[in-house]
Order: sequence, then C-alpha cells, then structure tokens
Amino acid sequence: MHAQMGVYETAIAPTKSRVFDALLGPGGGGGGDSQARPPLRLLEPFCREAAAAAGLGEGQLTLVQGSAEAMPFGDGAFDAAVITLVLCSVPDPAAALSEVRRVVAPGGRLALIEHVAAAPAARPLVALGQRLLDPLQGLVADGCHLTRDTGRLLEVQGYDTAGVESFDVDGLGILAPHIAGVIQL
Repeated sequence: MHAQMGVYETAIAPTKSRVFDALLGPGGGGGGDSQARPPLRLLEPFCREAAAAAGLGEGQLTLVQGSAEAMPFGDGAFDAAVITLVLCSVPDPAAALSEVRRVVAPGGRLALIEHVAAAPAARPLVALGQRLLDPLQGLVADGCHLTRDTGRLLEVQGYDTAGVESFDVDGLGILAPHIAGVIQL
C-alpha cells in the first residue's frame, strides 16, 4: 500500500503545489499533509517529521484527535482548512463540510484535493468500475468510497466551486477522476 501511495504522491505533486501555492502563496506548499483516518498515535511521527521539513519549530505544531463531523474547535477558529483524500472515507461528508464552514472564519479558505465519482454519462466504463469495486475499496482502504460525488456535495452545501477544477490523475484507472482547488468561504 505504501508503494501505491508513492505512485499517487508523485502523480498528484504538481496539483498539490498549485493548490497549496494558491492557498499560501508561491513556495508555501512545502511539507506534507496527512489524512486523519489512522489513529493520531500512528500519524504523529509522520506529522512531526513533515512539520519539521516544512520549517516549523518545536511547539509550532499541535495535534488534536477528533472527528471530521464534530471538530473539537470553536467557531471561526481557523483562517483556512485543507482537505486531501478525506471526504471519500468519512462516514458523513456533508457533516464534515458543515464543520469546515463552522471552524473556518468568514472570509477564510478551503483547499481541497479529492478523488471523485466519474460522471456516468461522460465516463460510463469508469463509473461502472467504480460502482462494482466500491464495496471492496471500502474494506481495503479504510472506508474509502469510489462513488462519492464530492463536487456536487460541495455545491449542495453552498460552497462556491468556481475555483475548483475537475481532472484525471494519469495512471490511476478508476481512481483517476479528481477535483482540486481553493474555495473562498
């Protein structure tokens, strides 16, 4: 699985650079990001290493374990949020997006990169493959769903998706359909 993530990280690196540069300014996208699926105790060493590589000193990183659907932070506590490969696996992505809107201050931004369901009319074979393999994907990939229409969910939740692009990541087959961008809240 780690080798597969390496292939993905190489393929998505240019998109990450664009999205993080749009969020933080050129050169601000260094360092790593992590998905909060495994327990925090397993991610903590990776997070601390990524923070150090990004130039954060001791005491500049606080790790808090919680749920995307009920974040343990006050209203408007943050200027921005970053979501990468999270909405495919949280139990209630609509609640997670509501929480993002709650914890990010008005005028803040949401940067996201997510794999999404293929449009059946435009990509019938990819969409069929996603539907057929979705149950297996959920079992082997921490509850990840191949069939979530995250772009549509953002619109239903009232997010302005003008800054979000749809694209394919080369070489990923049924995982190729993605969306990415920065949304002003």
